[in-house]
Amino acid sequence: MSTVAAIFDPLGWISPFTLQGKIILQEACKSALDWDEPLESALQVRWQSWMNEAQNMETFRIDRCLRPKSVLDKGIRHTELHYFCDGSQSEYGACCYLRSFTDSGEVHCSLLMAKARVTPVKVLTIPRVELQAAVLASEMHAFLKCNVDIEINKVYFWTDSTIVLGYIKNDITRYKVFVANRVQ
Repeated sequence: MSTVAAIFDPLGWISPFTLQGKIILQEACKSALDWDEPLESALQVRWQSWMNEAQNMETFRIDRCLRPKSVLDKGIRHTELHYFCDGSQSEYGACCYLRSFTDSGEVHCSLLMAKARVTPVKVLTIPRVELQAAVLASEMHAFLKCNVDIEINKVYFWTDSTIVLGYIKNDITRYKVFVANRVQ
């Protein structure tokens, strides 16, 4: 637990990697072992593999420049934020890209932020997990709106779940508490 929690990634750029450690940790908790018992052999192998990959993370580099000088020199005409969210039985997540259009018609995209979560131990339906991902995207937007000092012309939210879109667009049906709270 301490190994997974020790990874500092406030913008979620390595969340696909850290998510795997969290999934292994959740599976270890589900197996109801005492704190001093060894992991099952299959889980132990996955943990060791993940730890070996963690050593390679020292070489991982990300260009933190959102708008390189070559893009700024051409003049920024229009800027958009694009949020993508998705969910599955084991995890859900969202990410945000900054998309800049130059005066010369070029487009430059930069990853601003990503977040990934392990689905709760309590079994949720896929539509509810997808809804959780959409909530995560809207929370990211609220955070970025306050903390990114760039003029944004348009904002787009993308999901592949027609059920989530139906939840959001529907203002007639009264939903159960779980769905109603998240749609709100």
